[in-house]
Amino acid sequence: MELRSGRRLRSLPTPRPRCSRRPPGFPDGDGSDRISALPDEMLLEILVRLRCARAAAHTSGLSRRWRGLWKQLLELSFRDMSDDTIGAALF
Repeated sequence: MELRSGRRLRSLPTPRPRCSRRPPGFPDGDGSDRISALPDEMLLEILVRLRCARAAAHTSGLSRRWRGLWKQLLELSFRDMSDDTIGAALF
């Protein structure tokens, strides 16, 4: 295809299909959510290790099982947020 400027537009090459890099014997994924099947205590431990309240709250989008789970954390850490912003959100 030629543009108004006289330059020719080249089409991009067709991408090759990706190969699965799973080890032999690794399940292909049956659609089951094994992480959400863990007990609350274990899921809360995962959220604690994120060390950020915002990241923990974002896990609510993973599945219904994770919704509101972050609210059960005993300690919340807020990174890159001013004290005024945190105060306004809490009160």
